[in-house]
Amino acid sequence: DVALLGASDDFAYYPSSPNVIKIADSSFRMFFNAYYTVGQSYYLRLYTASSADGMTFQVEEGRLTEPMDASCHHSRPDAVLLSDGRIRVYFCESCRVQDTDVKNIKSVISKVN
Repeated sequence: DVALLGASDDFAYYPSSPNVIKIADSSFRMFFNAYYTVGQSYYLRLYTASSADGMTFQVEEGRLTEPMDASCHHSRPDAVLLSDGRIRVYFCESCRVQDTDVKNIKSVISKVN
């Protein structure tokens, strides 16, 4: 079993869609989505956690991404380790815009360590 420990101030309920990669220093990085709350509303956001052994992960503070519209959801992260040591994370963004569901695939990339 894998343990997900700790919590950021806004890390909330039901972590899901984990994606784990081994990074250059032989540690592990998990990317996942989880709900966080604003008032009575729940939104999916991306979070990250780190691990030395690939079994016990410590959640890092804060969200990995923030959508342009706060009511949008970010989910289903998929990470790729690049040759220069950076990490690119692809994810889904879904938004409700004027009674229409808008869905996009987006990505973020880490800074060089």
